Amino acid sequence: MSKTEKEYIKLIKKNIEEKFFPDIGPLRVRDLEYLIEVIKEKSGITLSLSTLKRLWKEDFSQTPQPSTLKALVSTLGYKTWQDFMQKDSNSASRKSVQQPNTKHYVWLLLLIAITGVIWTVSSNKFLQKRKDPVVKGDIQFSADKTKSIGVPNTVIFKYDLSNVQADSFFIQQSWNQDHKEQIDPSNHILSSIYYTPSFHQAKLLANDSIIAKQNVHILSQGWMPYVKYNMRDRIPIYLGKENMVLNGKLSITEADLEEAGVNLENEFKLRYCNIRDFDQIDDSNFSIKTKLKCDSVQALICPYMELMLVFEEDIFWIELTKKGCESNISYKIGEMYFSGKENDLSEFGCDIYKWQELELRVENKFAKLSLNGNSVIDLAYSQEFGKLMGLIYTFAGAGSVDFVQLKGADGNMVYDDQFD
Repeated sequence: MSKTEKEYIKLIKKNIEEKFFPDIGPLRVRDLEYLIEVIKEKSGITLSLSTLKRLWKEDFSQTPQPSTLKALVSTLGYKTWQDFMQKDSNSASRKSVQQPNTKHYVWLLLLIAITGVIWTVSSNKFLQKRKDPVVKGDIQFSADKTKSIGVPNTVIFKYDLSNVQADSFFIQQSWNQDHKEQIDPSNHILSSIYYTPSFHQAKLLANDSIIAKQNVHILSQGWMPYVKYNMRDRIPIYLGKENMVLNGKLSITEADLEEAGVNLENEFKLRYCNIRDFDQIDDSNFSIKTKLKCDSVQALICPYMELMLVFEEDIFWIELTKKGCESNISYKIGEMYFSGKENDLSEFGCDIYKWQELELRVENKFAKLSLNGNSVIDLAYSQEFGKLMGLIYTFAGAGSVDFVQLKGADGNMVYDDQFD
């Protein structure tokens, strides 16, 4: 029986998720933003975020536009939607072809079994080598910045792979697998440019295995603003504004954005990052209190804002959004991750264009989050994440920060910025 149109749409979504987002669960907004860029690169078609949201929520009453379907299948190498359906139909037909007679079928199975045994014996060593690199001794891997503070910043990676046997080697800059470069094992140096401040763990890969890591702390000069249309983009738009303090708050105006060349017709994300050593703050005992809001420079359906804490081993984040849009957001504290698609995050919905006071208190890895003085969550986590290495605010469109205060385990103020 042939599939219906909706069944084919479910199938293409499943195939896309398996290829680009394996093992991450339901897609989040940032994943769909990345998919928009993939589709644009493959097909030249730019789909809106709202279109992909409707598709992934199955919130459509009629078949999507042909151009939308063509854009989706382009990510898997098909030229048209009909090509995709035809290939699936042909595959189903081949599965339903009448089996050969029993005598021939037995001989066919025997031949396949013998071939399989021969292939397994002859290629087992090769496959093992492909999956598991052989490490016979020490691995040398280091990273040195060409300047102590600021971006862009070139990092010189030095490596020695003489004690490693593998089919291929890579250096991955950070968590983003797109920022990965293949290296020649006979060489010893690779230079790579970091365009945004943060704390990164660069990875030395043999085949698909991580064989060494190196911390790369790209420091900012105080608070640094930049814009990205897609958060997976490697190169941001630097705003180049020396004084972001306006009327006692951290803020960027519409004129500032236009002067930097930001296209206000496109959806974009504004970030303020302060990447530095917060030596007295670790993940187990601290508190942070801040006040933030979105600024309405764009007519966004579901604006959101995010506070991110960058630790040595991972990141925490808390997202707030407009009432009614809570399904789009998530938060992560310690190893505990909660998506609005599977959890009730209605308390994270608020009047996004008015000041919202957010406070996170952590004592012995027990976190208490409050919004405007009202308790939102209490949770415990168990893993260690090390020292705090940076703060990042993200706004869909533009946004402002009124103040930020950080206290250590003893309750003493470690960092206090009122933007006066």
